[in-house]
Amino acid sequence: MNWKRIALAGVITTLLSTVHGFPHHEASAAENKTIQVNIDDEQVRLTASSYLERGTVMVPITMLHKLSKAQIQWNNASKTVTVQMNGQSFVLNPGVAKVSYAGKLYNLKEKVQLINHRVMVPASFLSEISDSSMRFDKMDQILYLTTNRYYTMTAPQHGEIQLQAAQVNKYDYVKGMNLIINGESHPFTSWEGMWNWSYKPDIYVEDLTNDGREELAVINTLGYGTGLMEKDVHIVNLHNHKEIPIESFEDIIKEQIDSTITTQDGKVTVSLKIKEQEEIKHVLEEYTGNPPDYFYSELGFGAIVYYFIDNGQLSARLGASASTVTFSGDVIIDYKYEGGRFLADKVSYTSYQK
Repeated sequence: MNWKRIALAGVITTLLSTVHGFPHHEASAAENKTIQVNIDDEQVRLTASSYLERGTVMVPITMLHKLSKAQIQWNNASKTVTVQMNGQSFVLNPGVAKVSYAGKLYNLKEKVQLINHRVMVPASFLSEISDSSMRFDKMDQILYLTTNRYYTMTAPQHGEIQLQAAQVNKYDYVKGMNLIINGESHPFTSWEGMWNWSYKPDIYVEDLTNDGREELAVINTLGYGTGLMEKDVHIVNLHNHKEIPIESFEDIIKEQIDSTITTQDGKVTVSLKIKEQEEIKHVLEEYTGNPPDYFYSELGFGAIVYYFIDNGQLSARLGASASTVTFSGDVIIDYKYEGGRFLADKVSYTSYQK
């Protein structure tokens, strides 16, 4: 049977802001609105309030503790700060605009300031020396920083199992992931998905094959948007570190489901037949009156694809599309492990009809 699949094309855009400078002095920044700082998706409290003036985000030097392993020492007599990290050190003096660290000269976007006995530096400088990514949301006045730790996840209750992003683009889309078990890395170059504050991989360690041994399951989000959500799933044998094949929903739909959509007398009727089950027929009453070419001739699948695991059961939920903006119901696929792979065990359909 020929069937339509709605292609998912999601573009995740991010507002990136640069920072500029403002003069140094010992003074109060109370007149400036405090900037919220989030590191790795969590709001953090700093030893002094960060602030923005003339486009420059200024933060206390002590924020470096939250980005990297560093030792920071304050010399009250000379009013200087000495920072040691990665076997290297540098000194900050109020008023300086250049810092030499690890053989590189950094031109600060604004001079170091001493504000209420706190050494303040441009956030971009700390982001750069700690190898963290940074963006500033001007509208919400939130500074976001992401460390390398953010791109490594640990399986719940299994500290010996970690998932690590291999390559991350500027939209936080990951291509390739490394499975680390007891310190040994196993690359899976074909895995990909979102890795940001909204969507990160879901990791499960459960007995999915009913053999008394646990497997690893990783569910990734490939893209999302209005009326669109596409996920995929990978299951790995934790003993030989090989991925277990999973029958694709496309093959299952092609093999087990026939459907038609008819428009007559102002009514749109969906008919769906699952292999070896009785035909299901229902009317999309809320969409009566639309022109016939508004609807497909048969249901399409691919715009909404969820995978989930419940008590060791792998299942999928597929949105059944009657048009580019209309869903008639859900197809649920329950999988079983057989012959070295996961195959469809039970397929069912539930309409959205009230």
